[in-house]
Amino acid sequence: RSAYPVLTLWQWCQAPSGAAPRTDGGGEQILLWRDGGDVAMALLDPATFRCIETLADRHSVASAWAAATEVDDEFDLEPCLRDLLAQGLIVAFTNEESST
Repeated sequence: RSAYPVLTLWQWCQAPSGAAPRTDGGGEQILLWRDGGDVAMALLDPATFRCIETLADRHSVASAWAAATEVDDEFDLEPCLRDLLAQGLIVAFTNEESST
């Protein structure tokens, strides 16, 4: 999470055209990951970012959904999880209730 439009600025620097993006237009939430030997990046809406942030903090899927719906009550968990799984960013699910 950045207070600045970091992905927009990075993309503009890769292929500048027109005026440079303004830095006072608000921040962006970015997901970064390795895709083979490359760095991949995606701009996230605030609710999706909150969901992923909550999962990354090792909270349950239910807690992540609840946190995301605090940001956007229309948040849809299914596409978020599907995209994370497709990119290999979710590597395991655990059932804390059955752990000893």
